[in-house]
Amino acid sequence: MLNRASLFFFLSLLPSAAAAQSPSTVAVKVELVFPRYRDHYPDRGSVESMLAKRFAEHLSRQFGFLRFAEGDTSSTYRLTLQFDRANRNAPVSTLSELGFWARLDGPNPGPQPVYWMGFRGGTLTPTPTPEAFLAELTTRLATSDSASRIVEVLKQVPLSETALSNASPAGWALPFRHLDVCMRNGSMLTVVSDVQAIEHVSDARVGGVFTRELARTTEQQPFVGKMFAVSDALPRSLAESMADGTLKVKRVLVTTYVHDATACENRLPGAEGTGGTP
Repeated sequence: MLNRASLFFFLSLLPSAAAAQSPSTVAVKVELVFPRYRDHYPDRGSVESMLAKRFAEHLSRQFGFLRFAEGDTSSTYRLTLQFDRANRNAPVSTLSELGFWARLDGPNPGPQPVYWMGFRGGTLTPTPTPEAFLAELTTRLATSDSASRIVEVLKQVPLSETALSNASPAGWALPFRHLDVCMRNGSMLTVVSDVQAIEHVSDARVGGVFTRELARTTEQQPFVGKMFAVSDALPRSLAESMADGTLKVKRVLVTTYVHDATACENRLPGAEGTGGTP
């Protein structure tokens, strides 16, 4: 049976409201913009929804630091995938490639829009049935390097809007385990922080976990076992702000994502990971 001191220690390890976060959710929407496809399907909305769900499933496996959901109107970030000509400025030609353009809407959108993925070889290619369209998209996603271009769009979505600064060693404890976000050590982050209304941007490298030895206060305890990102070259003024507690983290962005595919494959949609290693 726990005595009072043991009970207090146990409770101090439970996640706090600040640490118990979920990764950002990105709403996924598909729009058939090219006229022949836009006008072909009597129930275009259901076709677009079906394609959006398949994209959401694929992106969830490729980018485990985010969550993707078709038609989530409550999401702050919205990814719109428009099916249109690859070269929108050129005259329409029977040889024009068709593909998907990606646009991110939200507080911190990046360069817009980005031509993400070529899909069909020409504007006169027969328009498929909804089922054939979905099957063709599934094959295309499985056989192409579809992550390389869209990552420039998705990395504008924060991994987190909070982190715990640590003065020694200098770095940031994050509110997620490696498995929760399918991320391996070596991933690079950008930490945007505020010190007395002045914004600072710092680079950090995910390098391990926040250990029990580093957790010296009750506030730090919920971050034990979560990811720790090291900042090797912080300005002296920023390091001092870390030490005296005047620094406030605004958001953490992923700049280089080292993907743990095993963790993402083993994780149920929307749940924490159960496989993979840091």
